[in-house]
Amino acid sequence: MKTDVQLGADVAQELRWTLGDRAPRISVTVADGVVALSGSVDDSVEMRAAGGAVERVCGVRAIKNVIAVHPGPAVGTEVVR
Repeated sequence: MKTDVQLGADVAQELRWTLGDRAPRISVTVADGVVALSGSVDDSVEMRAAGGAVERVCGVRAIKNVIAVHPGPAVGTEVVR
């Protein structure tokens, strides 16, 4: 059985593989095999991808996904400040 530290490292690695440069926006905590994800992503597709990444890690007992979706500006639009 993996320790929580090992499990957290495996989840973080899977998130990096799945989300690439967007992975650092997601925090991972593990307690008794339960993985909690927090942070923010641009859309629900990324949120589901993060959850799917965790599901692929052996030893995860449950997932608590509290990632917030904060859409950025649409592609091709200009942000006026």
